[in-house]
Amino acid sequence: MLRKAFLIILGVILVLVTALAVAYGFRSELTHMLAKHYLQHQGATLTCARWQWGSGLLAIDADRLCLEYQGHSLTLEKVTLTPSSLHIDKAFVLAGPIAASDSQEQEASPWQPAPLALLLPLKRPLLSIAEASVSFTDFSRPMTFAIEETQINHFQITGDIQGHWLLKADAIEVDVALARDFAKVLGDYIKTQQNHALDWHADVAQLALKGEFWGNSLDATLALHLDGELRTEPQCLWKLASRGQVHIQSDDMQQYRITAQQLQSELGALSHCQTLDKYSAYLGELAEQPWQLSSGQTMTVNMSGEFSLPALSMANRAGQQSILIEANNSQGNWQTLTLSSEYLLAAQLDSIGSLQSQGTLTDKQVQGHFLGQVALPPQQELKFKPLQAQGQFGYDYQGSAWLRGDVKTPALSYQDYQLKGLSLTLDAALGLDGQVEAELTTAVAALNSPQLKARTLTQQYQIGANALGKGERQAKVEMQSQLADLEVQGVRVSGLKLDSNLAISRVIEGTHLASWQGVEALLKHNWSDNAHALSVVVNDTELSSFMPLMQQLEPELVLGDGTVSLHLEGDALLERFDWQMDINNAEVLYQDYLAQSLNMAPAGSVNSGALQLETTKFTLSEVRAGPILKEVSGELGMDKDFYVSQVQGKLFDGSFALDKLYLTGLEKERKLALLRLDGIRAENVLALEPQQGISVKGLLAAELPLRFNEQGVSIENGRVYSQAAGKLTIDNNAAFNAVKEQQQQLGPMLAMLENLDINSINADVDLTNDGWLTMAMQLKGKNPEHQQEVNFNYNHQENIYTLFRALRLSDEITKRVEREYQAKE
Repeated sequence: MLRKAFLIILGVILVLVTALAVAYGFRSELTHMLAKHYLQHQGATLTCARWQWGSGLLAIDADRLCLEYQGHSLTLEKVTLTPSSLHIDKAFVLAGPIAASDSQEQEASPWQPAPLALLLPLKRPLLSIAEASVSFTDFSRPMTFAIEETQINHFQITGDIQGHWLLKADAIEVDVALARDFAKVLGDYIKTQQNHALDWHADVAQLALKGEFWGNSLDATLALHLDGELRTEPQCLWKLASRGQVHIQSDDMQQYRITAQQLQSELGALSHCQTLDKYSAYLGELAEQPWQLSSGQTMTVNMSGEFSLPALSMANRAGQQSILIEANNSQGNWQTLTLSSEYLLAAQLDSIGSLQSQGTLTDKQVQGHFLGQVALPPQQELKFKPLQAQGQFGYDYQGSAWLRGDVKTPALSYQDYQLKGLSLTLDAALGLDGQVEAELTTAVAALNSPQLKARTLTQQYQIGANALGKGERQAKVEMQSQLADLEVQGVRVSGLKLDSNLAISRVIEGTHLASWQGVEALLKHNWSDNAHALSVVVNDTELSSFMPLMQQLEPELVLGDGTVSLHLEGDALLERFDWQMDINNAEVLYQDYLAQSLNMAPAGSVNSGALQLETTKFTLSEVRAGPILKEVSGELGMDKDFYVSQVQGKLFDGSFALDKLYLTGLEKERKLALLRLDGIRAENVLALEPQQGISVKGLLAAELPLRFNEQGVSIENGRVYSQAAGKLTIDNNAAFNAVKEQQQQLGPMLAMLENLDINSINADVDLTNDGWLTMAMQLKGKNPEHQQEVNFNYNHQENIYTLFRALRLSDEITKRVEREYQAKE
């Protein structure tokens, strides 16, 4: 019986040994079959397996094991497995790209995090990998490291990754750091993945991660020490330095809370940048100082790409100067590149002053408002008190923008001009096509200079311009200007208005309509680099409209009826103009001199500021200067000074003629002007100062050499003579009778004058410039009653200016002109 049992046991053993021998012989095929059975459901494939028993039956040695999973491959070489250890001499991982189908599958079936529940045996072989190498696509070199399990589930790692991690049934604890050399490799890879590669590199002195992972939650701290350089222009190099820690937490592995309170970052320029050079004059020392970047609140990020950041700030300070930029309540999606944030900008600069701006910032536009007190440094000729600026603006990153703002300053000066109460209001919009539409309003309370003074100047502009678009730059400007008062060299005008239309391209074409108290002037110009064509037209305008100006230039000049027009055309650059005036039916009162129905059409030119006048004919229906001049005509001319010539007209039913009399340049020594009188009725002359009981008849003529200078009008060696027989009658004249009584010895001779037929009259005449007339008169005749010849010599002196003034003051027409002008006022 025992023998039979022994034989059965021996047979079983032989079968087992035979089976083990067969299995060991076909171990590679069996290994692949088993691997395929267990791995195919995970998408993995065992591609190579060469192993054998080690020394004794308690060890397995594998020369090579190969595994592929979704485009990634793992190769193990020289593997030794014993009951106490699993040692791998070399491990190679080749990471391939993620297949599109895998990505779609992951998006369709997102990962659902769950708490870790690791089945960790209490005892198993400890793992050690002498050399592990992980190769990534586009990395310049593989990541290499070694792993040593010092005690069960506690792993120590050295190489490109240094530190340790601990496996628990419900958590994984890590405390690892990335070696500095491989951090550079990682940075170079990230740089190549940018759509628009930037010229930058980073030196990561420290990149370490410490924390715990529970499968459905995370709590970790990232330690960072980074120095980076970024080149934005050929000569512009920026430095970014970040040092500190970032805390990362998640309760569901879908939303992460990131806190960077202990992270300090700086951004500054290492070299001069053209971009900064534009603002260096305003930034001062700040242009050389780095910016401090910080975030004091927690940022949240979702796996879907959404994020929110309560606060992020950039600050720069140097002495009393500072700039602060804050982004608050920022929200967006880093996958779709959307952003929405509130911003705050506060600046205090020595060169500018203070400025604050707040608004909203998105991935599509920025808009907000600003408020500031700008105090630019005094320029050589420009000085002003701080500017108060405020307004709103918007910009959409595509090129369109808008701005509405106000700027005010109590005082501004440029050269010798001082402005008070200056304010500007701008409402402008910039379209995507580069077209600018703007409305600008300016106001000045007062403008003063040695040459002029102005009060309450307001201007409104409507501007349309192709400022940034393609093609030729063009602009159209409509402008309305109003000026309450303007005073130039003591002459003041009020209520001045100007309506303008400008077309600006390669030339500046403009039309301006100026109006002032009934006077309108049309100005047109066409300015280019080589010529400044200009024309001025004043259509027929009532002379009385110029009275407010005339009263200041010449208070004793009164303009009555009549019209005047002006046409001027030329080139302002060359200072050459031709001009033409028309004066029709003008009525002019100067002091007590009245001219009526003045008609003339003067013309001339202006060359480099010098006025030229062509010889111009003029006519006057009447001139009242005491004596009444009628049907006056003559010529107005100019050499270096103005003069009148060939003047003639009617006087006392006779005529007069004046050869040439200068009206300006009175300080110069001139040839005497000759005034000729002809056919003057003596009774009309006596009527200037009528005497009761005295009558005179006869015709007189005169040749009176005139001198007109700064002291006035004088007559030198003039002569008056009779042209025909006359008659003198004196009948009971009180003054004449008194002389006879006082000079009784002359009584008989004086009686001869009471009835005298005059044969001739000759008189020498002199007139001083203060109005004193001296006449040495010789009268010859015959008394018909006594048939007595009479020779009478008489010297007479009288101030005729006093006489003429008395006559002029009694002129009814003078009073009428004054009344008409006062009524028009």
